[in-house]
Amino acid sequence: MRSILKFFCLLLLSFSASAQNSSYLQLDALLDSMAFHNKSMASVVMTRDGKKIYEKAIGFQVIDSIAPRIATPQTRYLIGSITKTFTATMIMQLIDEGKLTTDTRLQSFFPLIQNAEKITIDMMLRHRSGIHNFTSDPTYWHTNTQAKSREKILTEFAALKSDFEPGTKSVYSNTNYVLLGYIIEKITEKSYQQNLEVCINAKTGIKNTRLAEKLDPLSNDAFSYTFTDKWEIMPQTDLNQIAAAGAIISTAEHLALFIEALFEGKLVSQQSLNQMMTIEGFLGAGLVRMPFLC
Repeated sequence: MRSILKFFCLLLLSFSASAQNSSYLQLDALLDSMAFHNKSMASVVMTRDGKKIYEKAIGFQVIDSIAPRIATPQTRYLIGSITKTFTATMIMQLIDEGKLTTDTRLQSFFPLIQNAEKITIDMMLRHRSGIHNFTSDPTYWHTNTQAKSREKILTEFAALKSDFEPGTKSVYSNTNYVLLGYIIEKITEKSYQQNLEVCINAKTGIKNTRLAEKLDPLSNDAFSYTFTDKWEIMPQTDLNQIAAAGAIISTAEHLALFIEALFEGKLVSQQSLNQMMTIEGFLGAGLVRMPFLC
């Protein structure tokens, strides 16, 4: 992890030193070296005052002996838990609209979840609900590639035992955010994707961001790989299982546009943004404090 943080610090230093082309050439050389030595496949973008000042992609979108596809800045990647920031933003929008409160109980939506009568929306946003993280179970990694219906997923969630008394501490749990995605759909009577289009994409001008059900290389989606002595494709998780907790796919540029819009107050009220940024332990609501240990 420290080496990753040092890499990002180098990125920041490259840009903070000056805006001259020499800085970009140094960053190009760093990324090219990482690609050459099989240390990373990635997409990098830097913006200033809402304008893109640098972008570069390294590695492959798809590695195939017959038809490999080189990654480009338009390549879309699964963004993992950054999906939670999108989900938290849409929850805060519902709160701004008066359709939900931070104190609304989970019991109003899913009463069969253990301690649902005690668990608030705020606890779920901040991972303080005590709801067990389903992806922490060894059994998950034996079934994560299998297609599961929402009914099956909810039945499994209802069988989970609480890890601690709600509100007493923070423990990261993907289960919270899968349920928050379902709550968004219940309140709006629209799919998560429809909410994403109207509540975020249309307001920020981004077009290459969606909740993925499966990856489509013909649409610039990148598969996930791991490196041993060569790059090997990783088994494809059933994205319906992680949904609002980790299944959004996007480009680096459009993630930057989303983050800028969020912190410029274009997506939620200032009060809601302040709540999102309030840290308890090390977690906010859909956000996390990340130190740069250069």
